[in-house]
Amino acid sequence: MRADRLLSILLLLLQRRQATAGELARQLGVSVRTISRDLEALNQAGVPLYTERGIGGGWRLVEEYRTDLSGMTPSEVQALRLLNIPEALGALQVGADLRNALLKLLAAAARYEDRGAGQSQIIFLDWAEKERHPEAEAHLKLLYRAILESRQVGLTYRYGNFVDVNQRVDPYGLVARQGAWVLVYMTGQRLRGLRLSELVGLQLLETHFRRQEGFDLPAAWRKLQAEMAVEFSFAVRLRLSPQMAAWLDVLQQKRTFRVGTVLGNAQPGEWREIEIYFENFESARAELLAWGGSVEVLEPLALRLSMSDYAAQILARYQK
Repeated sequence: MRADRLLSILLLLLQRRQATAGELARQLGVSVRTISRDLEALNQAGVPLYTERGIGGGWRLVEEYRTDLSGMTPSEVQALRLLNIPEALGALQVGADLRNALLKLLAAAARYEDRGAGQSQIIFLDWAEKERHPEAEAHLKLLYRAILESRQVGLTYRYGNFVDVNQRVDPYGLVARQGAWVLVYMTGQRLRGLRLSELVGLQLLETHFRRQEGFDLPAAWRKLQAEMAVEFSFAVRLRLSPQMAAWLDVLQQKRTFRVGTVLGNAQPGEWREIEIYFENFESARAELLAWGGSVEVLEPLALRLSMSDYAAQILARYQK
């Protein structure tokens, strides 16, 4: 029987005053039978619990059993109630620790319970990403360990036209962006960022690295975002087929371009005019040639003519 689970049960009841064994079991991820045994153990240990049977019943603490936290105002307690744990932290133990810490704060502020009781949550922060990536979650724990232990990792990720890149890097931190995890790492004295969903392989190495003194992860992330915006500065205006437009979000994950403004009001099933940003002329041509007849470059003229010339050379070669 885990002491931390008994404490979590007590904190939940201090916060909610009443809960069924089923509700507690779902909250803590154990069976109803386990929760029932834990509740009996708390009762035998002197915690004043009793049960109410029937609809709306459950386990309760006697009204007088509550703790206090001096210095917290009712509005501060209400602000605590607005917090929900980001789903992105669910794969790490730190998520459970954060939830328990929040429960302790709310339980300690239970003297304000009467003033806040009965209010439903009015703000919910949706931290979930659009699509779950189980493979990214599998890498998350290993990267978290590598960062804590200052150990290098071997990364394999897919770049450009499905070319696998292998790197030995120094992992500096993890950023949850729109619910998706991004690794911030150092390689060759340069700071980089990589979405975990792009990882093909990951290896925890025995070699250690020394972190830069005073490294500031939020500041480093802001710098990375600004650099990425500058890198994709070559603008291309083009037309996309409906089929290619549907794949645009997936293709963008390869990090070779950034989608800009969608121009005009194309109807479903029609070709769409759009602006896309690439790193330079060459990277734009290499990427767009792979899209074949599903794209037409409109501007700049130099890229349009180069695309036409490459297509003519290819056609001439295969007509021989």
